Amino acid sequence: MTKIRKIEIPNLYHIYSRGVNKCDIYLDHADYKRFEKYIEICNTRLNIKFQNNTRAKYIPLVKIISYCLMPNHFHFILQEKTEGGISLFIQKILSGYATYFNKKYNRTGSLFGSRFKDKLVGDDIYFKQLIYYIYHNPIKLIRKDYDSKKLLRGEIYLNAEEVRFLKTYPYRSRSDLSGPT
Repeated sequence: MTKIRKIEIPNLYHIYSRGVNKCDIYLDHADYKRFEKYIEICNTRLNIKFQNNTRAKYIPLVKIISYCLMPNHFHFILQEKTEGGISLFIQKILSGYATYFNKKYNRTGSLFGSRFKDKLVGDDIYFKQLIYYIYHNPIKLIRKDYDSKKLLRGEIYLNAEEVRFLKTYPYRSRSDLSGPT
């Protein structure tokens, strides 16, 4: 039996999950935007309907440091702000999005492979590497030989087209390189 580590305030965590059998979980632009909307509205203990766009005052579950959505998986760097916040935040997003996706594409069953994965961001070195990794992750979509470790060590370089692609990749947070505040 796998022991689930307790997530603790105020630590940072790398949270990630992928589609069941590595299937794509975003099939078009609207799917990415819908998931991003869930990121925005699920950061509360309140039950918020997707159609309700009001910005009521609430206590956030998490602080979102960074995220990146890829066709078959996602990455977050999160800081828990309330006890159980990360688990509740991710559960609300995944259940809401899976319901939307299954209805839209007339499918049933699990969309995500398993419980989300979490890794403690224990020091500044790992934090900087993780930010770099998440920011550059979309390069995998246009460069099949991409290796984030080699890029980080300066063993491979990005060409101008790849740099432009990264700067315009729409499905990630815009504060990827700024770090926690």
